[in-house]
Amino acid sequence: MKRAIYKFLAKCGIFACIGLAGVIAAELYVRFCIPTPHDAKRISVSRFGADTETLLLGHSHFYYGVVSDSLTHTLNMAIPMQNPEYDVRVLSHFVDSLPNLKRVLLSIGWFSFFDPPIEESDAPGAETSYKIHEGIDKYGDFSLQNLELYYRSGFIRKLKRHPQLPSPKGFGPDYKEAATSEALELDAPIAAARHHVMQLGYEDYNRYWTDSLVRLCKSRGWELVFVTTPLSAAYRRCMTTGEVEATKRILGDYKRDYGIEWWDFSEDDRFEDSDFHDSDHLNSAGALKFTRILGGNN
Repeated sequence: MKRAIYKFLAKCGIFACIGLAGVIAAELYVRFCIPTPHDAKRISVSRFGADTETLLLGHSHFYYGVVSDSLTHTLNMAIPMQNPEYDVRVLSHFVDSLPNLKRVLLSIGWFSFFDPPIEESDAPGAETSYKIHEGIDKYGDFSLQNLELYYRSGFIRKLKRHPQLPSPKGFGPDYKEAATSEALELDAPIAAARHHVMQLGYEDYNRYWTDSLVRLCKSRGWELVFVTTPLSAAYRRCMTTGEVEATKRILGDYKRDYGIEWWDFSEDDRFEDSDFHDSDHLNSAGALKFTRILGGNN
């Protein structure tokens, strides 16, 4: 009987070792063999940082909305889900690679001051990409955030399909197609409901990190500008009055206290439904249009 038990345990150990070896191999493959947008951002700083005078920070509205390659001395370091905390962490991490920086443009959505930290969002493992692929040191080398497997859904997506990489200077080219007006009407209430989370109580958290960005820019003599990108009419109809008014109040505070300008393109009538990929993101054609307009504000 004991011999049978030992044989069974030995087989279990062998299978466990095989499984562990497979997991380790998958972890190493995803980590070192599949390039990510975060890798591309790190590389873009090393290539263009010394020549950069204008830096774009923020979330997906800038990542998909500004073709930074067509702007002189401009680098796009925005990426989907990036919040004020990581805007500060990214800029602080790469600051020595940006010796000629003069201005920072920060993408501000109507949700930017109310979103939770990434670790409390519906994709907490997304922080692993900052740790592993950009070298942001919020977490230690022996933390779970230093494992690709910790972000399980992202890990599986990478195994199934390699991520679309941004252009050399950081523009996300994924959103090529134009949405129909009917599709925008269907998407708008879903997107607005996902973004409008001011009731969760994270204004102080986001203002703390935005204040940190303000102080960093002031200490370096950089101009800071808040920018809200164009939104479809369908999306604007679904925005909550409370969140809009709260955002205007907060941005008014930054204007009064620090003199920071806010360029609001959310209701710009130069943009039509055909310029959008979904209700709150421009498609590639719309991004080119917006980039030309944004460049005119330089």
